[in-house]
Amino acid sequence: MKIFLKQRNLYYMKYWCRKVYDADVSVICCNEYINREDVTMIEIDHYFKELKEAKRLIDEYEMFCNELSDIETKVLMAYVYDKEIDMDKKCYENIKLNVFQKWCTRFMPSNCIYIHELDTIKLGKALREARLNKTYSANSVCEYLGIKTCALRNYESGRRTPKINILYALCELYGIKIEKIIKESIVK
Repeated sequence: MKIFLKQRNLYYMKYWCRKVYDADVSVICCNEYINREDVTMIEIDHYFKELKEAKRLIDEYEMFCNELSDIETKVLMAYVYDKEIDMDKKCYENIKLNVFQKWCTRFMPSNCIYIHELDTIKLGKALREARLNKTYSANSVCEYLGIKTCALRNYESGRRTPKINILYALCELYGIKIEKIIKESIVK
């Protein structure tokens, strides 16, 4: 299962959208190359595979964009190409995250959970309670996971959000389901 905990995961979408532009350029280059008369069959075969992959990516992108409203497309383009857009910042962020959710639904595995924001205080309290319920000392947990005690302290106080692999390990160690602790920690 993939869980998107942090807003920085939007950069996956940005990367993918920019890759579409590269694919578009690749289609033009491949077509020009394949149409040359001095090209060998081996070279054509190599470029044909590249062309096919580039066209697939562009087709996926076009289908995705067709599912978006005009304003969503405008926000997506502004975000991907770092352009200013004349819109209320909060409204812009909400639309951007909505587009990201649609992107995740379309291009990420079906068992993907998207989380806009976690209440790190709630998450920290839940992790601390789970550790205390198991009667584990902070030192023993840190030693087991190979992390520093200050890192665990930061997670439990809500100052930092644990990386997904650490969160998985903590949940496994405490015998709790990761989905449950996340659902309880979502900002309402």
